[in-house]
Amino acid sequence: MTFSPFPEEDRLRRFTLSRGRRPGHNEDASGEERSSRGLLTALADGLGGHAGGEIASRLAVETALAAWRRCEAAPDATDREDAECPGSPGHGSLWVGHTLERCLQEAHEALLHRAREEGLPPLLTTLALLWIGANGVMGWCSLGDTRVHLFRGGALEARTRDHSLVQALVESGRVPLRDARRHPERNVLTAALGDPNAKNLSPEIFCGEAKRGDALLLCTDGFWEWLAEVEMLADLLATEDPAAWIFRMELRLYGHLLRETERNGQKGKLLDDYSAVAVLVGADTAANDTDDRRDDPWD
Repeated sequence: MTFSPFPEEDRLRRFTLSRGRRPGHNEDASGEERSSRGLLTALADGLGGHAGGEIASRLAVETALAAWRRCEAAPDATDREDAECPGSPGHGSLWVGHTLERCLQEAHEALLHRAREEGLPPLLTTLALLWIGANGVMGWCSLGDTRVHLFRGGALEARTRDHSLVQALVESGRVPLRDARRHPERNVLTAALGDPNAKNLSPEIFCGEAKRGDALLLCTDGFWEWLAEVEMLADLLATEDPAAWIFRMELRLYGHLLRETERNGQKGKLLDDYSAVAVLVGADTAANDTDDRRDDPWD
């Protein structure tokens, strides 16, 4: 497989939204690491109901980003241009997949160490990592139910697999896919970072080629559980701006919440912390690489 570097004029545009359900408290955390070779984005969701969810998500993101920086600066940096990407000016796909998994593993170990050293209950969190290289190599690695979606050519091209009880029930045929979002055990995970009982992590790993016009969405369950993927796609097709895409989806989220409350009152689903990161590859409106932080229309 060969990969095509992006032309110099093609860049990434991205926008991040994160809201806590209570002022001053948000168990989601996000971050990014930008270099001349590409962009690494991280998103985590500390497990609600467990002490230190906010600490866990932030520590996982910070540790993963630091591990990536260290790997990029390693003496064996020339080995990153592997056979999957001959002559590439950036990381090859084999290096990307291996390094993303290593970053996730280091985040897991940091959580275990912090809990052990400070005598804390397990610090549990999900984590999704997305790399998009300037040479066209793309990869992601995830554990838990924080998702990465890839939209391409007007359709959903790929999505990460949740490490959750409901995902397992759907795959076994015991729960129809249409019922998964409302299943009473939809928030039960089968794998998370920081779990002292986890012997071997088995994250979801993907490596492939990023193409001009690709749109990627990382989001925590507090965001995606309210939105069908067909709705995500419809809002994407209505704009070429990452912030507008996010805010369109957020409006849908609140519309669904309002209807849920009208139908079920206090027995309806409650709004959780929610976060989303949108990345558009080589969008026609993007003249340069930008992290869009315009005014929030909800403020």
